Amino acid sequence: GYEQIDYAIDRVTVGMQKTTGTSFPARQRLVAYHEAGHAVMGLLTPDYDLVTKVTVIPRTNGAGGFTLFTPSEERLESGMYSKRYLEAQLSVALGGRVAEEIAFGEDEVTTGASGDLQQVRQIARRMVAQWGFAFENLGGGPVAWETPEGNGMMQPKVASAKMEQDIDEQVKRIVERAFDKCM
Repeated sequence: GYEQIDYAIDRVTVGMQKTTGTSFPARQRLVAYHEAGHAVMGLLTPDYDLVTKVTVIPRTNGAGGFTLFTPSEERLESGMYSKRYLEAQLSVALGGRVAEEIAFGEDEVTTGASGDLQQVRQIARRMVAQWGFAFENLGGGPVAWETPEGNGMMQPKVASAKMEQDIDEQVKRIVERAFDKCM
């Protein structure tokens, strides 16, 4: 039935359930706040994906818990995302860390948001450097300053050192706006 399908989806997407780590109430409380932060931001964000599942059961992929969002069929099939949707993704991803900060204080924020922060950096960077969502602040029309593989390394370098600094500044602004939205 449904339980087996749900189990299989979880196993493939976030790993097997772990039995260790569930006997620490303080840890589970923190994970609950963290995951609730994602869920609440998703629910408060107009036209965002549906909150499908929230759990505090640790997984073999390292996650202490997870919040599963289900995009609309239209969004899923088109594969295209608006600037508003991507900004919402940033806020939802930061919602877990913000919830930790609100509930436990700035000094008690944990490393649990590491994956979320990586996701935020990747999305914000791509918004600026690949999808042209900050071109008005970069002195011209929409330009892709890097490929999906990045700028330089194995690909030809497209952006100058100055442009890299400007891109970093725009990424910082986008992330700050998303963080402020959570607060």
